[in-house]
Amino acid sequence: LLGRDELFVEVADLFRCALKLDPDDFEAWFSLACSYSRLYECLADESYFREADAAYLRASELVGNDAGLWSSWGQLLLNSA
Repeated sequence: LLGRDELFVEVADLFRCALKLDPDDFEAWFSLACSYSRLYECLADESYFREADAAYLRASELVGNDAGLWSSWGQLLLNSA
Protein backbone atom coordinates (compact mmCIF):
# COMPACT_ATOMS: atom_id res chain seq x y z
CA LEU A 1 0.00 0.00 0.00
CA LEU A 2 3.03 2.26 0.16
CA GLY A 3 2.60 5.12 -2.24
CA ARG A 4 -0.95 4.04 -3.11
CA ASP A 5 -3.04 6.06 -0.67
CA GLU A 6 -6.19 5.64 -2.75
CA LEU A 7 -6.17 1.96 -1.82
CA PHE A 8 -6.92 2.89 1.80
CA VAL A 9 -10.41 3.93 0.68
CA GLU A 10 -10.88 0.43 -0.70
CA VAL A 11 -9.44 -1.10 2.47
CA ALA A 12 -11.84 0.95 4.63
CA ASP A 13 -14.77 -0.25 2.50
CA LEU A 14 -13.69 -3.86 3.05
CA PHE A 15 -13.54 -3.39 6.82
CA ARG A 16 -17.01 -1.81 6.71
CA CYS A 17 -18.26 -4.95 4.95
CA ALA A 18 -16.62 -7.13 7.60
CA LEU A 19 -18.33 -5.09 10.32
CA LYS A 20 -21.72 -5.77 8.74
CA LEU A 21 -21.03 -9.45 9.40
CA ASP A 22 -19.73 -8.92 12.95
CA PRO A 23 -20.32 -5.43 14.38
CA ASP A 24 -18.47 -6.38 17.58
CA ASP A 25 -15.17 -7.29 15.91
CA PHE A 26 -12.49 -5.25 17.68
CA GLU A 27 -9.82 -5.96 15.07
CA ALA A 28 -12.08 -4.75 12.25
CA TRP A 29 -12.93 -1.52 14.11
CA PHE A 30 -9.30 -0.93 14.96
CA SER A 31 -8.17 -1.62 11.40
CA LEU A 32 -10.91 0.61 10.03
CA ALA A 33 -9.75 3.39 12.35
CA CYS A 34 -6.15 2.94 11.21
CA SER A 35 -7.22 3.07 7.56
CA TYR A 36 -9.14 6.31 8.09
CA SER A 37 -6.23 7.72 10.10
CA ARG A 38 -3.92 7.06 7.17
CA LEU A 39 -6.33 8.75 4.78
CA TYR A 40 -6.58 11.76 7.09
CA GLU A 41 -2.80 11.94 7.38
CA CYS A 42 -2.32 11.82 3.60
CA LEU A 43 -5.27 13.87 2.38
CA ALA A 44 -6.01 16.20 5.34
CA ASP A 45 -9.73 15.62 4.84
CA GLU A 46 -11.60 16.28 8.09
CA SER A 47 -14.24 13.68 7.26
CA TYR A 48 -11.55 10.99 7.51
CA PHE A 49 -10.54 12.34 10.92
CA ARG A 50 -14.15 12.07 12.13
CA GLU A 51 -14.48 8.54 10.75
CA ALA A 52 -11.21 7.46 12.36
CA ASP A 53 -12.11 9.02 15.70
CA ALA A 54 -15.52 7.30 15.72
CA ALA A 55 -13.97 3.94 14.82
CA TYR A 56 -11.33 4.29 17.56
CA LEU A 57 -14.10 5.11 20.03
CA ARG A 58 -16.07 1.99 19.07
CA ALA A 59 -12.94 -0.16 19.27
CA SER A 60 -12.21 1.23 22.75
CA GLU A 61 -15.73 0.30 23.85
CA LEU A 62 -15.06 -3.28 22.80
CA VAL A 63 -11.54 -3.65 24.23
CA GLY A 64 -10.58 -0.78 26.49
CA ASN A 65 -7.11 -1.98 27.45
CA ASP A 66 -5.15 -2.17 24.19
CA ALA A 67 -1.90 -0.22 23.99
CA GLY A 68 -1.87 -0.22 20.19
CA LEU A 69 -5.34 1.29 20.11
CA TRP A 70 -4.47 4.11 22.50
CA SER A 71 -1.17 4.79 20.75
CA SER A 72 -2.77 4.99 17.31
CA TRP A 73 -5.69 7.09 18.53
CA GLY A 74 -3.28 9.45 20.29
CA GLN A 75 -1.26 9.81 17.08
CA LEU A 76 -4.43 10.75 15.19
CA LEU A 77 -5.19 13.43 17.77
CA LEU A 78 -1.62 14.76 17.62
CA ASN A 79 -1.77 14.94 13.82
CA SER A 80 -4.98 16.96 14.01
CA ALA A 81 -3.44 19.68 16.18
